[in-house]
Amino acid sequence: MDEIEKKIKRVNNPSQLMNWTRQNFERFDETRSAILRIADNPPKNSLAPIHRLCSKLANRGISYDEAIASTDNYSGYLRMSADEILPAFYDFLVTNQIETVPDLMEDKFFHPIGRRSDYKVKSIRIAPTYVAVRGEMLTPTFVVGWTKFALNPYQLRLVSTLIREAVLTRQPYIGSDAEILSLRRQKYLPCRKVERWRVSQFADLTNDQLQEQFDRYDLAVREVVEELKSRR
Repeated sequence: MDEIEKKIKRVNNPSQLMNWTRQNFERFDETRSAILRIADNPPKNSLAPIHRLCSKLANRGISYDEAIASTDNYSGYLRMSADEILPAFYDFLVTNQIETVPDLMEDKFFHPIGRRSDYKVKSIRIAPTYVAVRGEMLTPTFVVGWTKFALNPYQLRLVSTLIREAVLTRQPYIGSDAEILSLRRQKYLPCRKVERWRVSQFADLTNDQLQEQFDRYDLAVREVVEELKSRR
């Protein structure tokens, strides 16, 4: 597979919920630019290993010491991020006495966003980091370890709408809320600050607005693919 094919494959395969949302804007030109930027300059490091450790910590699958020890082979950005995120996240769990349901840690959901060129459904993956218990209600929680939390108000509405439709309409989450947990880096300090949002804080996009965004994204993907092909 040549470099252009790799880029086209990257564009045609939507990433998980939060990263996909970062590519979506109300304006078509901004959406197209974001997709092209990901095609040409994908992130060099994935925070997925750290997010998996956060999931195991929250679900009591490993101890804090074990989580720290498992990062010994990390280097560069990943090691720096782990050294900042894990202490902040563990402190959050302990301070807030977070109780979880480990049996639900494998729950994964998908939301259709259109169709591929072969007419198969194209979907994005929506997987909570853990499911917390609040009273008698379950709270799917999504941990985001970005250095800077980069979703604007429209994108927060978009991600909240998708979580509501894909997750909070399913048993046993009906009637529950969901939470987004950001661990952004504090300004001028090598540590993270925990910030929390409830999905219920953001108004849903209407069905028409949501479909317009899917159409905007789909058209942007098709244009980016054609631009990539033209580089051959």
